[in-house]
Amino acid sequence: MENYETSTTWSELAARVGSAERLLIVTHRKPDGDAIGSCLGLSRSLPQPVAVHLVGPVGANVKHLIRETDDVRISDADPEGEPDLIVLVDTGAWGQVGPLADWLRARRDRVVGLDHHPTGNDIAPDRIVDPSMASATMMVLRLLDELGIEVDDRNGVAEALFAGLATDTGWFRHSNADAAAFNMAGRMVAAGVDRDRLYAMFEENGSA
Repeated sequence: MENYETSTTWSELAARVGSAERLLIVTHRKPDGDAIGSCLGLSRSLPQPVAVHLVGPVGANVKHLIRETDDVRISDADPEGEPDLIVLVDTGAWGQVGPLADWLRARRDRVVGLDHHPTGNDIAPDRIVDPSMASATMMVLRLLDELGIEVDDRNGVAEALFAGLATDTGWFRHSNADAAAFNMAGRMVAAGVDRDRLYAMFEENGSA
């Protein structure tokens, strides 16, 4: 893969997200807990209209995170409408976006990325790549902090962010569960996350 690194700043990325009137959030096909959590955590936080487009299959345990109030579409077809900005989370690889590849190529000037994986492609001209972060939801939280958006669990933002962090760290058993990850987990629990319910949702109903 080509050189894959950060190409913008948090403040510049926040400015683009904050100024867009209509946003679409996408991620890799067959989204896991971190991908879904990143999409939902960001979409539930922003004040402007935000839609999420997912390419399946989507596991039942992961799908439980989606609420009726979320504007989420699960389809292999192209996304509907023309968003001002497209946020790609938890991947930067053409091989992982599946049937969205051609659609994204045609709108590449409107794509920004948040990814914690060390390898990828030049899908998003403006992107933050930070493999030191344990999950993509950690990056979403960093963006929300930059935007000055308070995170709580009244509309499920903290739940979505915690779910991504917990599943990508193996419920804090993996080596990537570092001090920063535990710090974020503490913030989400303080915000009202029911971690026992989430654990049952993911681990007792199949793997994420």
